[in-house]
Amino acid sequence: MASRLVPAMCAILCACVFTTLPVLGQVGRRPLSVASTAFYHPASECAFTKPPATPFFPTGLKKTSGSNDGFYFGTPKLSVFVLNSPIGRGEKIAIFSDGYNWKADPQPDLSLNLKRLDKPAPELNNADSRGFYADGAQILGIFPANGSYSPETGSFIMSGVNFPSAGCWEITAKFKGEALKIVYLVH
Repeated sequence: MASRLVPAMCAILCACVFTTLPVLGQVGRRPLSVASTAFYHPASECAFTKPPATPFFPTGLKKTSGSNDGFYFGTPKLSVFVLNSPIGRGEKIAIFSDGYNWKADPQPDLSLNLKRLDKPAPELNNADSRGFYADGAQILGIFPANGSYSPETGSFIMSGVNFPSAGCWEITAKFKGEALKIVYLVH
């Protein structure tokens, strides 16, 4: 009798414990479907920058059908080539501005700020010492801006970002009194 009672008690105990735990695949209040192949991550609801309805091209850029890697976003005064999200943790950023000449201004006064939107994290910018620091062997933060040129784009500003972590990140670029914000989902 005791040998049958132990398995029965275990079954009842397990049923009581597991009915109080969250359903497998459910995080918070957002259930996942059984068919889902991706893990839920809060940043997956990141409102990252999407292509404009009417394609935009910076002044002087040879207008082509565009790139499968991304799109141009902004105004003639300040625009950026936005990579399609999600992106990796280390990326280059190409910034365009009417009248910018890479030979006349090889180290432009570009301000970049990184702000995580989906979780508390310190902001990073290139205006103070927090924007470019070492974490072990990996450099995190914002790399200095340099004047660049290609025959297809003309003069532009190249910078780079190593995001400290995956998540939803906003980049604010400021140049010659203009400001532009883009949002990336970073894996």
